[in-house]
Amino acid sequence: KPADTNHTSYCSKGGLQTLSADDLGMLLLHIHECRNILWQSPHRFPPDILRNLSEDLAELAGERGPVSVRQQLQIISRMTRTYPFMKPKYGIPFNMIMSKWN
Repeated sequence: KPADTNHTSYCSKGGLQTLSADDLGMLLLHIHECRNILWQSPHRFPPDILRNLSEDLAELAGERGPVSVRQQLQIISRMTRTYPFMKPKYGIPFNMIMSKWN
């Protein structure tokens, strides 16, 4: 499918709107970097945060089954509410992004 007005491309597979291969690759690179930070500096995070954040990253990456773009946005929104260090300081608020997928 061609890119939409927000320059995000997606595919429709079995009724799920999923990220294109390029966009999924970029997301996976960011997830990989988050995991590197977690495991290189585990002393900075309480054990329960490490465990929960690792589970969220696995879910976001689709390691626990297919996830739609909407589900990925919901996961990111939940993560930014749950983990203060993941709150964006600049950019578009997630509630504005989520309104597109509601």
